[in-house]
Amino acid sequence: MPILNEPLEKVKFTFWEKEIYRQVCELGCNVLKEAIEAQSDQIHQTRDKRKYRDKGIRKTCIKTLMGPVEYSRHVYKVVDETGKSACIYLLDQWLGMDTIGHMSECVVDKIVEGSSAMSFRKAAKEIKDLTGLSISHAGVWNVVQEFGKGLEKHEEILVQQYDRGELNGTKEVSVLFEEADGDYLCIQRRNRGKRGKERKELKLAVTYEGWKRQPGAEERYHLVNKHFVSGFMESDAFKSLRQAKISETYNVDKIQYHVLNGDGAAWIRQDHHGKRNIYQMDPFHWRREVLRAVADKREATRLQGMLVEGKMEQVIARLTELKFEYGGEETRVKALQKLQEYLLTLSFGIQPWQHREGVIIPEAPQGSVYRNMGTMEHHICDVIGLRMKGRKMSWSIAGGNHMGKILACKMSGEMPGMLLAIVAGKMPEKLQQTIETILVAVKEDAKKHRGETYQVHRGGWPYEGMPLTPGRNAIREIFKLRDFTELTYK
Repeated sequence: MPILNEPLEKVKFTFWEKEIYRQVCELGCNVLKEAIEAQSDQIHQTRDKRKYRDKGIRKTCIKTLMGPVEYSRHVYKVVDETGKSACIYLLDQWLGMDTIGHMSECVVDKIVEGSSAMSFRKAAKEIKDLTGLSISHAGVWNVVQEFGKGLEKHEEILVQQYDRGELNGTKEVSVLFEEADGDYLCIQRRNRGKRGKERKELKLAVTYEGWKRQPGAEERYHLVNKHFVSGFMESDAFKSLRQAKISETYNVDKIQYHVLNGDGAAWIRQDHHGKRNIYQMDPFHWRREVLRAVADKREATRLQGMLVEGKMEQVIARLTELKFEYGGEETRVKALQKLQEYLLTLSFGIQPWQHREGVIIPEAPQGSVYRNMGTMEHHICDVIGLRMKGRKMSWSIAGGNHMGKILACKMSGEMPGMLLAIVAGKMPEKLQQTIETILVAVKEDAKKHRGETYQVHRGGWPYEGMPLTPGRNAIREIFKLRDFTELTYK
């Protein structure tokens, strides 16, 4: 502990809290260092000495939540079948330390989790304040990009497996719901090209199995088993990714109805047709178009009800009548004409899926219900908008794509599994036993001193017990006149 120049009762509690936390982190780093180096010695003694030739000891460092842990391990020279030689670290292979930037899985988890909710700079400050690790915002950005690349690679493999027919999900559902939409993000100037657009659409899709009532809330529901996918992708590539994610989880042969909700964009409803595939126009979008075109809001509400009932012909006839009722006002007539064309183009998807002719709704799984769709705007806000829009933000295409995939992974609840798959650092059982042995020894040592108290060291009066000269007497007299804390140099 540092020397205190003020009474103990005046020391703030936060000082002791931070100091104890720092020392505990330092102790943890030392324990982990001892365990790792002990295992390195064990591997060194038991290796095949004819195959692995010792070339000395090298130092390295892994960043953990407790702080950086520096340790030494042996490097070995090996010769393969072709006669080529290479240097390897058996300890790193044994630990599985193929990590991102020599960071532990816990550190990567904290960085990715923090970056998905706040800026890279704030996430770096949060890591520094709450752990024993100091990292810059550029370091946070690098970790996020590496993890995003890992998610990209995982999705590429998934799509390849889907194309080869190797994905055979086992979960069986009668109705699978899917919603898709996009949000336009500002793109950094260097990624726009000479005539590039300032904004680019980040696509987002979600699948779920139904709705479940929230406990204690009569009219509140949450979606069951949500799974998101996202990315700056072309329509064909995004469609393949959506289908691959579905095939990975579900037995598609058992799905009676695959209901897709969208705003009418061609990339959403592409190839979604047939008896089993039902496309539904997002209620928010077509209702908004009716409200914009029809001046009388009561009339607009009545037309919306007719559309829900599937009375498209009556709606078109009524819109024609309204053109004359508005007295031929050019602006109103053009708005009504545009609405007519919009409704006729997308008339096949306006009526809710459960009201379609010939649709026999199967029984919902126990504890779940089937309701009308239309939650995509909510997901666009929660998944993309809150983190990636506003505050003068702009994204590179690669960076925005990576963050979109990270947010989709997080909202799907798949982050722990993907961290384990991408960040290969795992604690082998033997290392865990070594750490437990060291911790037990530390605990036993602490028990020996339980109940003991240690007095604070206090300084004596100047020149106490020493021969006194006139000069020393003068100094002692000065301390009698003024308090120690007031004797500062000015």
